[in-house]
Amino acid sequence: NIDQCQKQATVTKSSYSNDDVSSTTPRDSAISKSSIKIDTQKDIARDTAIIYEFGGPVGVALLMIGFPVLMSYLFICLGSHAGHLKNPFDMEFWSDGLRTIFPSWRAIKIYLGFNAFQYVTAASLPGVKVLGLPVPSLGGKQLEYLCNGVATWYVDLILIFVLHEGGYFPITSV
Repeated sequence: NIDQCQKQATVTKSSYSNDDVSSTTPRDSAISKSSIKIDTQKDIARDTAIIYEFGGPVGVALLMIGFPVLMSYLFICLGSHAGHLKNPFDMEFWSDGLRTIFPSWRAIKIYLGFNAFQYVTAASLPGVKVLGLPVPSLGGKQLEYLCNGVATWYVDLILIFVLHEGGYFPITSV
């Protein structure tokens, strides 16, 4: 059985397009990138093929415009009209309601501060580094990803707890 694994690893290595394969043990060959066979012509063709989803560029543009308008309409109905649906083609509805959907400067600062904090924690906290799948357009190269979302989540929870309990940023004020 070990001989079969070694033969399989040798065959797989020789058919792999990347030259930096270094796994030689049967156990490693089962889980390493040398066990991935790439049919470069098919994969490059599949990788370069254009497949439109959601109606292509026109459909995506309509979704990108339509959904924020729909959310704004529903927010105005909820906040200004006690949840009653109103005629969305009435210009008075929009002129009165648009003032209510813009965020305050405090909300903007909170949002941008949170995003900056997430950037710092994502770049600096420890986590498991994993290799992604081979990318055919990059010649089978595997990109490395840092998976530290759990650490970031716990740092967020601890920080929110400390800020709330310390009275610096009560979460009930948001």
